[in-house]
Amino acid sequence: CGCVDWRVGWLVDRLVGRLAGLVSPETLLSLGLVRKNALIKILGRGEINRAVSVKAHAWSKSAEEAVTAAGGSLEKLPLPFAVRPPSSGNAHMNR
Repeated sequence: CGCVDWRVGWLVDRLVGRLAGLVSPETLLSLGLVRKNALIKILGRGEINRAVSVKAHAWSKSAEEAVTAAGGSLEKLPLPFAVRPPSSGNAHMNR
């Protein structure tokens, strides 16, 4: 499969308002939206009309465009592994 389990944060104005302008794994964890040590990928859905600082492991092109158009910034967090970890067990384990 080649998939990595990403926890996804949807970039919408309501969420940004609750996060006081900062989207990071720590702030998402404090709201109970992700688990500890989750990989975060931000998707650009909805509209954003205020500057926000985003710290995530990955983001979509539309999310990057929305954040930069609103005057915000993006910071890529390092992945906890250099290459995708090998699977263990049979071919159906990582589904």
